[in-house]
Amino acid sequence: MMESITLLRENAARISLPLLLMHGSEDNLVPITASHFINDNATSQEKKFEVFEGSHHETLHDKEQERARELIKEWVLSHLTAAQVTEPHSQSDSSAETETARQQAQEEIVKGSKQPGSAENTSVTDSL
Repeated sequence: MMESITLLRENAARISLPLLLMHGSEDNLVPITASHFINDNATSQEKKFEVFEGSHHETLHDKEQERARELIKEWVLSHLTAAQVTEPHSQSDSSAETETARQQAQEEIVKGSKQPGSAENTSVTDSL
């Protein structure tokens, strides 16, 4: 545990990518101060920190699991929509490819969110 705290303190400022933090207010495994520390020290320009009141460590399997899943879905989709293709294609080709990829990802996320506890849904949420 102390090693994890040290790593967190030493590296939080290195987090520069978009960041979604979710923490249950009743989490007895990880203190909420850890999430506050990450939120306060990460250099990411896009940070969202959501506290789930009354939830424990596994917010995706707790009182507000639907809100947690919806938050993740909206956050991921908002970042997929903003993504840009960096491969050298014409602008119209890149836009079409980006839109197709975004739509496919959205369909998969929606499909997974309709099947709580399914293997597909679990693998998506476990990787987050």
